[in-house]
Amino acid sequence: MAALAALGAPPVPKIFSTMEEGPITGGINPGEVWLECHGRSLGHFVNGTWLKPPARTSLECQEATTGRAVAAVPAGDSSDLAVAVAAAAAAAKAWAGLGGPQRGQHLSRLAAALEGDLRGTMGALLALAGGRPLCRTLGADLDLGLRLLRVPAGGVQLGPPGLEGWTPLGVVALVLGGPCSLPALLWKLGPLLAMGNTALVLCPPAAAPPLLLLGELSGEGAALPPGVLNIVAGPPGLCHALRAHPEVTSVTFLGAPQEELQALVWGSPCRGPRLGGPRGGRVVVVVLDSADLDSAAAAIAASSAAPPPLSVP
Repeated sequence: MAALAALGAPPVPKIFSTMEEGPITGGINPGEVWLECHGRSLGHFVNGTWLKPPARTSLECQEATTGRAVAAVPAGDSSDLAVAVAAAAAAAKAWAGLGGPQRGQHLSRLAAALEGDLRGTMGALLALAGGRPLCRTLGADLDLGLRLLRVPAGGVQLGPPGLEGWTPLGVVALVLGGPCSLPALLWKLGPLLAMGNTALVLCPPAAAPPLLLLGELSGEGAALPPGVLNIVAGPPGLCHALRAHPEVTSVTFLGAPQEELQALVWGSPCRGPRLGGPRGGRVVVVVLDSADLDSAAAAIAASSAAPPPLSVP
């Protein structure tokens, strides 16, 4: 204890009572560096580039644990949504026409970019936006997210049996009710893109920074063609503007109760395209004393990385 105190480190009982994380190695937060590189003024990511509408009201991106404003995004409106839908619709035919092997290669490149030099930046931004410990967002969360991206990428390259004759839905909107973990996002986004759909992600300002980094990575090294992944940040009611776009053939949600989905977008259970809710949730696994824990953990991780494809027969 005396040696730790002499080094300036907090005593062990204090660490356990506060559960504080230690400082980031080198004292530099890569997420904050990325935000500074953008002047802490972000935009939407549409058609493979940044979209920053002039003279637009800004919304604060707040740190989940402290409420501190870490950046700002333009308040997305129906005009931004129209541009994003048009970009996704324009890219849909070419993306679906690439075929499974080429789409899988694109998604593998996106996974490689996510695991590359900006891995620490993504982990830091996820910690800022979601309030999860940095050790989780940099470790298990990111590893599982990469797996949830690579499994559908590999599957679509091999041509999953039983999917002959299935066609993509087209433009799929993914609406976030709040900040979410990277595995939760890629659980939906990976299969969605692998099956030949283009994506429009609508997110609240607090969730925007890590998603916009993902968009930026998708545009680097030709990971994804322009228009395949589009991200628009805005107020909660922005999803209502989807009513004006018949090109959006499906809407799926993260962070919204199942019973509220129809009212959230359409106001009526009799209007609009097919809707998908936040499926899955917590899975209970019973592991007996006689089980091999390493094998059980590997089997659970493998089963979690096989979500159903977003396509129609």
